[in-house]
Amino acid sequence: EEFFNKDHMDLKCPICGSKMILIGPVWLGELYDKELTNRLIKDLESLWWLENKKKIEKLLNTINEEIDISYYYKTEYIASILKKNVPKIDKVIKCLKEIGYKASRTHLDETGFKTDAPYKEILKCF
Repeated sequence: EEFFNKDHMDLKCPICGSKMILIGPVWLGELYDKELTNRLIKDLESLWWLENKKKIEKLLNTINEEIDISYYYKTEYIASILKKNVPKIDKVIKCLKEIGYKASRTHLDETGFKTDAPYKEILKCF
């Protein structure tokens, strides 16, 4: 209750000045188990008859890649702020990796991505 006081209702982004929306509480525990996803990927090899095997494998690989990255962004939202066309997500991810940050697609959203890069660096890749 004390968190939702007037001081928190008028938060502004230090970068763009937009009003920030407060969300929470946020889950701070482990969301994924890399050992489990690795085991599932390995077990898929023996399920040659499974119709959605490729789709499941792609999902598990995406989850595995995004496990260690905390921050999620939507390409459409960032492009709209910058008043630019939405770039291809693979190009954004490649750019972030080339400048030394972790970056990955996310299983949550086909046009979303996760990265540990600061927001200003993300903007450069757009």
